Amino acid sequence: MENGRLKTWLVVMTLALFGLNFTPVMAQVMEIEVIGGGYRLQGPDVIQFPNLTAALEAQKSTRDIRELDAQNEESAETDHAKDYLYISDMNGGNAFNVSVSSTDLEDAIIHKTIPKTNFYIRNKNGTGADIVAVSPGQPGLEGVALNAETNDFTSLGSERILFSGGGQEPGSWKIFPVFKIEIPENTNPGTYVSTLTFTII
Repeated sequence: MENGRLKTWLVVMTLALFGLNFTPVMAQVMEIEVIGGGYRLQGPDVIQFPNLTAALEAQKSTRDIRELDAQNEESAETDHAKDYLYISDMNGGNAFNVSVSSTDLEDAIIHKTIPKTNFYIRNKNGTGADIVAVSPGQPGLEGVALNAETNDFTSLGSERILFSGGGQEPGSWKIFPVFKIEIPENTNPGTYVSTLTFTII
């Protein structure tokens, strides 16, 4: 493999017999280059939590990514539904990580925030497989793993690694994170929005 390029050689040979005479063997070499495609990462465009009523005490709200298909009704008709995070390594050969970071949750109208330290992520939800291999004939789950540090809810106060791949061969996978917000007591009513950034490198 050279610079992510794989050369495949196809040799076509013909041999025919005529009585006791052999025709010359003809060999034609055909070459094709398979150029590396890099990484691919897809997921939901919006993760919306259920509405809560303002309260004097602290509250918690969770959202499982597997629940988002109902929220995004058209997602089932797209190539990759929006109720999981889709990861693809189209090259193989190099280890990689998928990480996530967050901004503070802010209401743009009243200019109040909920700090990102109150925003949490977890890799496991206890429903179905935690990782699903997508591509048939690919290496499956060999050499890939969820980050054990996010087996339970972990604050997004700093960037977190969710998934690691050994890069042995190309492959594609789905993972299913769960999100949680801890809303402090006496939080002003409003619509609080954060930006989640998933990175594969």
